[in-house]
Amino acid sequence: MELDYHPELRGITVNRPPLKLLQDVPFPAWVADNWETVTNFQAKPDDLLIATFPKSGSTWMQEIVDLICRNGDVGMCKRAPVYYRVPILEFFMNNILPTG
Repeated sequence: MELDYHPELRGITVNRPPLKLLQDVPFPAWVADNWETVTNFQAKPDDLLIATFPKSGSTWMQEIVDLICRNGDVGMCKRAPVYYRVPILEFFMNNILPTG
């Protein structure tokens, strides 16, 4: 798909990631390759599961939940990037997903 709606983007090509089927549902290959880690995840009793629809403010929700869990301490919420503080199960690479 060529991007030509903005002069600075003319000639730039965007490649979509390859897809793999998981139970007849297409997923980006990097998610599909990591799916066993997701299905083997064992939550701890005090873990929270945040579920949002794609493109519905997931990052905002992660920030708000972390802020609530830290009793509104903004300094604590700045301790690390949101993807370290509130990991997304299917995004973990290299099988380093922490388990209970």
